[in-house]
Amino acid sequence: EDKYNQVLLALIADNGYNLGTNFEWNSVADLKGRKLAGAGLNLKWLEYAGAVPVQSSLPEAYTAMQTGVYQGWIMFPSGWVNFKLYEQGKYYTEIGFGAITWHGMTMNRARLNRLPKEVQSIIAEVAREYEAKTGTVNKENYPQQLNQIKTFGGTVRSLPDSVRVDWANSLRAWPQERASELDKMGLPATQVLKLALEEAEKLGHKWPVRYAIK
Repeated sequence: EDKYNQVLLALIADNGYNLGTNFEWNSVADLKGRKLAGAGLNLKWLEYAGAVPVQSSLPEAYTAMQTGVYQGWIMFPSGWVNFKLYEQGKYYTEIGFGAITWHGMTMNRARLNRLPKEVQSIIAEVAREYEAKTGTVNKENYPQQLNQIKTFGGTVRSLPDSVRVDWANSLRAWPQERASELDKMGLPATQVLKLALEEAEKLGHKWPVRYAIK
């Protein structure tokens, strides 16, 4: 808030990330050397798996796949449906990267503070409802969007857990590496990451690969 003069009102989650491609694959080894697109940090999921990561954006995805710039995308199903990527990438494979909460809705702090207190309270209340609703809507839409891909001629499938474990193992070094980078920037990344892993375990989650964070 102090640095950017913005107040965080709500976090926004995407629905589950998977891998759409124009080729069939059955193991992490099959992805080695393949040009696959992503955006930002999820490029690391590809790099550590042995693929060639390509930074891209959804508006250019259809043409880029059509012309061979890359052969697939780490993408949630709504993107595959709404941008008709099933026409260029028939194979949509559920990996289970999960939903990512990395978007935020903010408001200028000075503008917010000029509003009456009761209006500020209403904004905060509605923002909390909105944040919760993004998760609910994504959960509801996810299976519907997978069915849409099938309806439009795409192939949707899930790979065995062993493939997910292989992919998770390929990423083993990255969480600590990234956390250490952020720690040096003055952010409590190691602390937050350890807390997230531990709290998920307290709720009963069992990690296929338990990353060690020091």
